[in-house]
Amino acid sequence: MRQGLARSLFASLFLAVLALLLACGGCRAPAPPPDPWALYRQAMRPSTQGQLDALGPVPVYRIHATLEGQGERLVGFQTVRFPNPSADTLPEIVFRLYPNLPQFAGRMDVQMVKVNGLDVSFSQTTSDTVLEVRLETPLPPGEVAEVELVYALRIPSPEAPYVLFGRSAGIVSLPYFYPLLALRDAQGWQRYLPPPYGDASSCATALYQVAFSAPADLQVVAPGVVVSQTVGADGLATWEFVSGPIREFAVVASPRFQWAEEAVGEVRVRSWFLPEDREGGLAALHYAAAALRVYEDWFGPYPFPHLAVVEAPLGVHGMEFPTLSLIGLDLYREHRDDLEYMVAHEMAHQWWYNQVGNDQVRFPWLDEGLAEYSAYLYFDQVYGRKRAEALRQERWVLPYQYLVAQGEDAPVNQPVFNFARNYEALVYGKAALFFHRLHQEMGDARFRQALRQYLARYRYDLATPERLMGVFNEVAGQDLTPLYNQWIRGVGAPPEP
Repeated sequence: MRQGLARSLFASLFLAVLALLLACGGCRAPAPPPDPWALYRQAMRPSTQGQLDALGPVPVYRIHATLEGQGERLVGFQTVRFPNPSADTLPEIVFRLYPNLPQFAGRMDVQMVKVNGLDVSFSQTTSDTVLEVRLETPLPPGEVAEVELVYALRIPSPEAPYVLFGRSAGIVSLPYFYPLLALRDAQGWQRYLPPPYGDASSCATALYQVAFSAPADLQVVAPGVVVSQTVGADGLATWEFVSGPIREFAVVASPRFQWAEEAVGEVRVRSWFLPEDREGGLAALHYAAAALRVYEDWFGPYPFPHLAVVEAPLGVHGMEFPTLSLIGLDLYREHRDDLEYMVAHEMAHQWWYNQVGNDQVRFPWLDEGLAEYSAYLYFDQVYGRKRAEALRQERWVLPYQYLVAQGEDAPVNQPVFNFARNYEALVYGKAALFFHRLHQEMGDARFRQALRQYLARYRYDLATPERLMGVFNEVAGQDLTPLYNQWIRGVGAPPEP
């Protein structure tokens, strides 16, 4: 009797539970919200993907560009998702058309602009280097506008030893090939016409999706990771890139590029070079991998899974772009003795420019001086103090002493426009000597701690001299302003022997 009653109760309970399950068959736990950074995580190292979660609202570029003919023309379509980061309501959004700068000798014309799907008026000003997009409805703080642009670009073929933008030596160099959001500061959108020396652009951090179509025989090098590559019936290949947080997007391409690669932890370092310069290309790879190890030890992790050093028609100079270090082809040839220094300097910009940014026109010394001094840290760690001191004497002390003797010393903390003379000796050399004095004053441990704190606090942001000194004073536990006033704001600072 009791067994039958128990079985009856069990059966009733079972049927009740079954009915409840059937009734709630469509009831599921709510799906987690979609990951807004999922697409871009693949362009980050597994160990650094958390940096995206702390990024905050940034512009997002979606670009489709086609390189036509033999590389003499490019047509493009892009959308930019622009979140207004300021406290002001904006009546316009401003882009820079850098190919129209006199030193680049290109020609970019914008043919159509829409904002949130509606046609709007626009104009090209400041010698056609500024695109002003007028908004039908001003954009309040924190709100988002989606801007669509169609443009065409003529690419020059200058005969010059230094070609940053254009076609030369069988290489197509295309930084600034698209309308790039202007930097906006307390005075508003920047519309200046930069001089032919120094860096032309200053950029806020953004994310990129880029489909770049070009003849299939080209080797195309660009930031981010290639998520697909296809070839159409027209013979054009399309590379689809996705980036992590970077300052700008640049493309370098050649049908003659060869490459070699070395793994450094989670990072694949690749050297791109012309076949006749293979020996220099392999040396550049070795130097880049060594610099990555040194700088990760000193500053902190490089956040991306790929890093490239690329031979380019820049004579004996170099140029930094996110995840790309462009190195002048003469350094692979008759000026090989300077190749290692140039690679070390440009590699440092992956920390002091792409990660910690600054206004490169108002404060050019902030990234250049620190990248220059980073080369000292590289030579010290790889070869020892004697080699590093030789670099300091030859590159910074002797040129600066000459300036002082000639009465041509000047404050370093000036905008690029003020350096018609002695730009490199002051913005690079004297600024590097300032960081050397900080290093001497603080010692290795605190100087390293200050650099790492500076990176962590202002990663993907814009630093200023005040922000830099705030970190160094905090870590040093003392006021380092007298050194700053002597070396950066003053004249006649005596370097150590």
